[in-house]
Amino acid sequence: MKNLFSIFSASLYLMLSLFCGCAGENSSVKQESAQNAKEITFAYVNWAESVAMTYLAKSVLEAKGYDVKLFQGSATEVFSALSNGDADVFLDVWLPKTHQHLVDQFKNDINPVGQTVANTKTGFVVPAYMEHVNSIADLDSVAEQFGGMIVGIDESSGLMEKARQAIATYQLKINLVPTDGKRMVSRLRNAVQQEEPIVVTLWRPHYIFADTKLKFLKDPLNVFGEGESIYVYEHRKFSEADPILNRFLKNFKLTNTELSRLMEAFEDKKEDPEMSAKKWVEANKILVNSWFN
Repeated sequence: MKNLFSIFSASLYLMLSLFCGCAGENSSVKQESAQNAKEITFAYVNWAESVAMTYLAKSVLEAKGYDVKLFQGSATEVFSALSNGDADVFLDVWLPKTHQHLVDQFKNDINPVGQTVANTKTGFVVPAYMEHVNSIADLDSVAEQFGGMIVGIDESSGLMEKARQAIATYQLKINLVPTDGKRMVSRLRNAVQQEEPIVVTLWRPHYIFADTKLKFLKDPLNVFGEGESIYVYEHRKFSEADPILNRFLKNFKLTNTELSRLMEAFEDKKEDPEMSAKKWVEANKILVNSWFN
């Protein structure tokens, strides 16, 4: 009987040892996997396309096993974070006009990776029913109609910098009122519903052009430029050591129509932006997969 008890005890000890050993090994593997997860911090500004593209990239890369963090700030704060390494990537750099001054300011520590969207545009925009206002040079003569003010976005944005330059260049006696992207759109929609005159700072692609008849004012002195494109910038050469990430950032491309629909998917719903991103990825698998080829 003693022999049987000894054999049973030895077997039980062996089984427990093996189980604990496997559990410890699995725990170590999980810890090592977590430690080896590739981290990336995307910076973004609270603009419609910046939010949409950033959460889209986050969703796509998390599905590939990356640990993605986000940093939100003003345009100046984003470029500063990109420069000092607090952020790794910014997907929403408008060139050659809008963000050129910030690229020049931080050029020693940031690098371009690729072009995301071509043929974009920025400037002053009015509703199409303002038939007699077609140029920035016309604004002073009708300033009373729209309260002598232009509704802008966040103060430090490149678009607002260009707007201030335009007011000075055209010698306009008009106030530029900073708000943010959402409030600017809200005020524009309210004015259009009442068919009231309004002037805003705006950019294309933007989802509001899909359901609202608007027009850019002509810019004969070319303050805003003929046209722009959106580029990806990174901290120094952050992605070069990671071929998969580098390929994604270089291939991350959207047409104007695709970006407008992406923004609309985020802006017109009150759901969590991460859920909006996942739904968009599910509906656009072919495009998403092409970013890694």
